[in-house]
Amino acid sequence: QPGARCALFTLSCINALNFADRYVPAAVKTSMEKDLQINDWQSALPSMAMTAVFTVASLIFGFLADREILDRRIILASGIAFWSFATALAGFAQDLIQLVVFRALVGVGEAAFATIASPMIADFYPGPQRNRAYTIFGLSAPVGAAIGFGIGSMLGAHLGWRYAFFVCGFPGVMVAFSVLVLNDPPMGINDDAEDPMHLEDSESDESSESDAPKRWFQEEKQLLGNVYFFLATMGSVAIQFALGGLTEWYPTFLVRFAEMPESM
Repeated sequence: QPGARCALFTLSCINALNFADRYVPAAVKTSMEKDLQINDWQSALPSMAMTAVFTVASLIFGFLADREILDRRIILASGIAFWSFATALAGFAQDLIQLVVFRALVGVGEAAFATIASPMIADFYPGPQRNRAYTIFGLSAPVGAAIGFGIGSMLGAHLGWRYAFFVCGFPGVMVAFSVLVLNDPPMGINDDAEDPMHLEDSESDESSESDAPKRWFQEEKQLLGNVYFFLATMGSVAIQFALGGLTEWYPTFLVRFAEMPESM
């Protein structure tokens, strides 16, 4: 679709900022615990709150995007600006409660981006080209995580942990509205070519709006009954579980047990 490369580049750069913001707290956990006088359990609460809010908000934004209630570029821009501003706000936290609230708000903005960006890429690229597009988009995640760890640890060690949140948060606010100028192809524009039954399903859907709840249940049952989808999802859950533990605690482990300075 027209503007596909520009959209992929823009969304990939924003995805890198997304992961940079997500991993900043782990990079400055030692300094943050000392300044706010909190223990390890308490310092994990902000990430838990963000994940919980992210889960619930994803369902809401998915519904809004599917129903096309609002231009998805507006949802994207608002979500990016919101999570970036919330990241910067965490630098002003004076106690654990404020830190938990601000990090929970990050989950709202990240949910908007994560729910909409991937389907949007699918609408830009047909099947044969989509794997390459998702590879580029996916590679921006570890790049962003590395930026978050690097900038966060260096700024945290030399200027204080609050500056790490400021520096990683405010750039997202400035670039958020760049998505408004992207082309937005019709939702599902590639579906008919990839699934010949899709057109028939769409026509039958329009003629049976009253059967929507029943149809939704049948679709969910069919999806959950797909053993390949189930195994792939469980594998993804396992990967995220491992990555979550490593990224949350590995920097602190290096500081405490390898006796490395936080900036390293």
